[in-house]
Amino acid sequence: MGFFNKIIKSIMQASLSTFTLENNQLKFLLGSDNFYLYDLNQYDMKTRHDPYALEAYTLKNSEIHLEFIKTDISASWKGQPRSLYEGLLKEKLSLKSMELLERFEIDRYEFSTYKINDAFVFHFIYIWESQKNVFVIDTQGNLYKALLSQLKSDYVDSFEDMEKGNVNFDISLVKNNAFEYYFKQTD
Repeated sequence: MGFFNKIIKSIMQASLSTFTLENNQLKFLLGSDNFYLYDLNQYDMKTRHDPYALEAYTLKNSEIHLEFIKTDISASWKGQPRSLYEGLLKEKLSLKSMELLERFEIDRYEFSTYKINDAFVFHFIYIWESQKNVFVIDTQGNLYKALLSQLKSDYVDSFEDMEKGNVNFDISLVKNNAFEYYFKQTD
């Protein structure tokens, strides 16, 4: 019976979503059945609509801006999702410079810290799954540091004393898809 239990457990782990939004909390999968929970408190959420997206929304509070995109099975990206999102950031915020200071890839997570216009830093978390992409800008670094520390126990925040940005992010790949064509129909 142990063999079948292992198979069932493997199937259940594979079906767990890396990221979910439940009960005013962001829920991040850390391991087989271990999660990190981030309380949102007050937040603003906007549902986004596009023919290529089954589910999409943006969410923001005083510290984070998040975009969740679940594409249709017959849709594909016209480039690398993270690069497309970074390009949209640069364009919509009219950034002069966006210098990468650090990047860590762990499982389905990518953590990046950027120095913006030689003035302040913000932290960026990119999460990918089959047909799902999550982009999180963390202006204060609290979620970034806590989540990364859970996945990389020896992480040291080298940017804690640097100026943090307080930018009002109101951007969306899904919202801008009609003009920029980020998605396409799979052949």
